[in-house]
Amino acid sequence: MINKSLALNLSPLLAAVLLAACGQQPGGPGGHAGGPPPVSVAPATQREVQEFDEFTARLEAPDTVDVRARVAGTVEAVRFKEGQLVRKGEPLFSIDARAFKADVARAEAQVAAAKTQAELARADLARAEKLVSVNAVSPQEID
Repeated sequence: MINKSLALNLSPLLAAVLLAACGQQPGGPGGHAGGPPPVSVAPATQREVQEFDEFTARLEAPDTVDVRARVAGTVEAVRFKEGQLVRKGEPLFSIDARAFKADVARAEAQVAAAKTQAELARADLARAEKLVSVNAVSPQEID
């Protein structure tokens, strides 16, 4: 019984909705009266197209390299800037050469001293050989 009275109360409402849905005029929101819808048009022009764009960004290289001097010393000048491309064999640093020149001079002095000692030893040997030949000293002196 409740279902029958509910159906009787809702039937006028359902009829009103159906009538409202069927009653739209052509040219309204769903109709197409008066031809095609208006569209905007523009004439085609030929012009140069920009093939790039500029962006602000921060880039990080996929590979990094730590640049160090091969020898110890005082760096006088750095001959590159961070991020600059460098080629193989290109000098990157200027190192103070005074310490290296002093080492070379010290080594040259040691070589000269060794040569002098060798000459002195040869002279002593020649003198000892002469003395042994006249039996002035024993042959053990040559050893």
